[in-house]
Amino acid sequence: MRRSIERMIAVNGVEAELHTVKGVYSQRVMLQLIASKSWQNMERMVPTGGELLRGQYLLLCSCRIPVEAADTVVVAGRTFIIRRVEPIRYRNRELFYWGLCVEGGALEE
Repeated sequence: MRRSIERMIAVNGVEAELHTVKGVYSQRVMLQLIASKSWQNMERMVPTGGELLRGQYLLLCSCRIPVEAADTVVVAGRTFIIRRVEPIRYRNRELFYWGLCVEGGALEE
């Protein structure tokens, strides 16, 4: 299953640089702006999950390179800060990371 997901990211993703505390890595990622329809779905699914800021991007990437909140992703010269990232697991095995990013140089609270 992990290989299938990594293949999907490789085919449909974009080239990116992941800037982590351990170094800079080149990797394909999927990065998508969360649109208004997505917001309506998220607000229904997570009504008490805290404030969800608009202007966020969904990040999907391989879990072969560990990423953490506050790491950055650079795509086509644009920098995105990872605000939240979680591994998606199946049978105690990490398949991929999903995260929320914001574009720019400052984390908003």
